[in-house]
Amino acid sequence: AAKARVAEARAAGRVPLHPDEYDRVQGMAEGIRANPLAAVLLAEGRPEQSGFWRDDATGVWRRIRVDWLPVQLGPRLILVDYKTAESADEETWVKAAARYGYHQQADAYVEGATVLGLGDDPAFVFLVQEKRPPYAVQVLQLDVDAMTIGRHLNRVALERFAECMASGVWPAYAPQPRLVG
Repeated sequence: AAKARVAEARAAGRVPLHPDEYDRVQGMAEGIRANPLAAVLLAEGRPEQSGFWRDDATGVWRRIRVDWLPVQLGPRLILVDYKTAESADEETWVKAAARYGYHQQADAYVEGATVLGLGDDPAFVFLVQEKRPPYAVQVLQLDVDAMTIGRHLNRVALERFAECMASGVWPAYAPQPRLVG
């Protein structure tokens, strides 16, 4: 009977959820609505907007997929990326951001939005929500140093990718043993 209800929900274009999942989603939505800034950022806009452009320096095709593209409320477009985390505490989250390359993501999205004409000087913020009740939310923005590092790493990666595409050589790990410690 449960499988039939799941199939029926999917056929109707709905997402079937277990009651525990449904309660968690409702609690997380309430947590977002309880944060005044998050609520404003998500008030009007479009989810999962993709953009594509060719990098001028390398010719490499690039892509962004913004979690939430809000209606521009003021003079500056603010791109929103939603992340869940064990902790939305700044010190804890910034370590995760460095580990997962969020500084590179932020730079790429700002560049893409600029190149695509979505805004002259867009901002990029992370709406970070804790995975456990009370599902606390923080809106965090990476500082200038993190964005500069992200930009540099993205440029290095684009140039390496373009070189590999041109040469057909895709280096992996070194073929000789490496001393580690």
